Order: sequence, then structure tokens, then C-alpha cells
Amino acid sequence: MDSRVVKPRIPASLIVAVSLVGLLVLGFIIFSTTDLLSGLRDARKTGTVVSKEFIPAAPGEKHISLGRDGKINASQVEGEFILTVEVPQPDGSKRPFKVWMPDRAQFDAIQVGDAFDVGPRLVK
Repeated sequence: MDSRVVKPRIPASLIVAVSLVGLLVLGFIIFSTTDLLSGLRDARKTGTVVSKEFIPAAPGEKHISLGRDGKINASQVEGEFILTVEVPQPDGSKRPFKVWMPDRAQFDAIQVGDAFDVGPRLVK
């Protein structure tokens, strides 16, 4: 029985090419991660609540929404709960944002003068 070991020959150019591709992929991952994080940092818009407004709903007015299962849901609503938040801008001015709150409990938990982040909310 022959006990020879066969070792495959891998050219040095292939090793260099694979290493360069690996470094390029690693560089792309690092670049995209830091770019994404800088976008998230810029999206934060923390300001101060300057006013709260409640607009009562008309009698019989309903809120219609589409559920995850595709069914249409209708519910009675009290009205609109709106916060006005002034967010400082890089130029030193303050920009007002209107934030619609989904329910009375969240609306009542926030007071005028509180800090509020409008970034994750739908704003107009």
C-alpha cells in the first residue's frame, strides 16, 4: 500500500485575489454600517412640547383601519390628539412639528415643556 500524501498546489495569485476580495467585502460592510448609523443619528429630532390640542370628533365619526388579516376595522374615536413640538435646527432656529398621538393615554402622559422625539413619529 502506498502512503503518499497528495497536496494540491494553490497558486499564490489566487490566494492574493481571494484576500483582496475579502478585504473589499469587509470594507463595504464597515462603510455601509457607519453610513446607516449616521443616518439614524441625523433622524433624531428631539424638541420641546410647546402646545397640546384636542379636537373632538363629530358625532358618529368612526376610525377605519385595515387589519393585518386584511379585514376592515371600524371603531369609535374621541377625536384628534395633537402635540406641537419645536425642534432646534442647525442654523439656530426652531422648527415646529405637529404630531398626532394615537390615544388619550399617551396624549395625557405628555405635558407642555417635556422633551419629545418626533423622529419615529409621523410628522407634518
